Amino acid sequence: MVGRIVSAEECGPGEILIPLRFSHGPRERVTCAETGLLIGSAARNGWKATPREMRARAFPEDSPGTRGPCADAPVRSTGWAVSYELGTGLRLGFAALADPADHAAVAVARRIVEEWTAALRTRLLVTTEKGALCEGARGLLAAVQRAGSTPGGRTVVAGSEGCGLTVTDELHRLGALRTVDAGPARPGDLKVVGPLPPSPADRAAAPGVTVVDAVCEHHRATSGELARLTRQGEHVVLAAPLRTIAAQRLREGAEEAEPTEEAEATEEGGTGDEARRGEAGATADGRTDAGHAYDGERARPRVVLSAPDPAATPVPDPRRIGFALVPGQALRPALAVGEVLRARFGHVVPQAPRTYCYEADDRRDTVRCVAALVDLLLIAARPDDPEAADVASWAPPGTPVRTVTSVRDLDPGWLRAAGAVGVVETVHAPRPLAEQLLCALRKLGPSDTVRRSVTTRRAPAPVLPDGTPGAPAPDSSANAPGASGGNPPSAFSIPPFSP
Repeated sequence: MVGRIVSAEECGPGEILIPLRFSHGPRERVTCAETGLLIGSAARNGWKATPREMRARAFPEDSPGTRGPCADAPVRSTGWAVSYELGTGLRLGFAALADPADHAAVAVARRIVEEWTAALRTRLLVTTEKGALCEGARGLLAAVQRAGSTPGGRTVVAGSEGCGLTVTDELHRLGALRTVDAGPARPGDLKVVGPLPPSPADRAAAPGVTVVDAVCEHHRATSGELARLTRQGEHVVLAAPLRTIAAQRLREGAEEAEPTEEAEATEEGGTGDEARRGEAGATADGRTDAGHAYDGERARPRVVLSAPDPAATPVPDPRRIGFALVPGQALRPALAVGEVLRARFGHVVPQAPRTYCYEADDRRDTVRCVAALVDLLLIAARPDDPEAADVASWAPPGTPVRTVTSVRDLDPGWLRAAGAVGVVETVHAPRPLAEQLLCALRKLGPSDTVRRSVTTRRAPAPVLPDGTPGAPAPDSSANAPGASGGNPPSAFSIPPFSP
């Protein structure tokens, strides 16, 4: 029940005060549930609200009397309050005061308290298990934390481009500098490379620099597949529906590799050119179906990024076409590029499926999994967050979605009829924001918090009656790096790069 609250402390005209603690009837010590909620509501009503430690007493009845909380103390501020109990002995509430002569401010104080009173109810809170960061980004942060720093040197990170501002904030919190901000590593520095594959500058570390390899296993596996395909003499189309830094880094790394004897031999046309020529769709005048000239000469294997229209992707030699996927991108659009190439040329040598990255799909499906259970989905983000709209689009049609950049953005009108609320985040959101939102929601009545996530795992290789192709050892995991069952050795087993 909302009651009046008074204090002997003065409140200036045009100001609303939020007492951090107050007395309310028999509840002698009530703590403000969340000042940010009242500050945000006041701001939406065009008023500034200020939290303050002050002595204030609330009454269950409508009349405040003529005295403040202390004997013989005049009333210098008045307003409205509500209190309730959560758990054992936890007394929370909302209160707002204003100058008694400022009737407009008193009315706003009452309005914001009543709005949040109407939002008090039992709720189910649903969030994710792993947050927005992918496995590679989490591995980078863990590697930086484990590595610490070298005496007299800096900790610099190379390869975190494109991971989002959440990772950048965490690196700064851990005392690490990105090479894009701090320049190349110097002697005495500790250099952590990851989660993207190393650039030429990253590989050529200066003498006296200690290098820690934190390259994502999915990127390492894809680099291994690019190396395998180019060793076979294939020109590889790297499916990149999104032109990311990761796609460019993979292409550059593959083209810097020295050609092997096998690849050089294929340049001379000695490995199945005649058979492939019929599959390539080359016309009598030596042109492919896409109009690219083919003069019968073999070029050194190359890696090219797919064009926005996959059918227009230039292929140096239509007889030898490899295909690989960029980690961190949704699988179906990338695989569709391969199907276009297969339909266009009649053949394609693909990346091994065991090295696919499912992180983007798992994150999208996790958001959908959370949204499917709730009446309202909150997206923790930064102001003008470039990813907020994408995350919102992953929710099932008809799901109410709100983007919030702080606890103050929460609107009681959203929550009044929301018995289940989901909280997800973008890769740019301040790291504590999602948990801050959950904490604020937990103070609005009895609640339970559950976590939902989607994780794609590889199944163990089946064992045939004759014992082939061989099952993993009993103590091995089908999802561990290098676990490929009876398949050829996984690209995950490729050793770390050497600086």
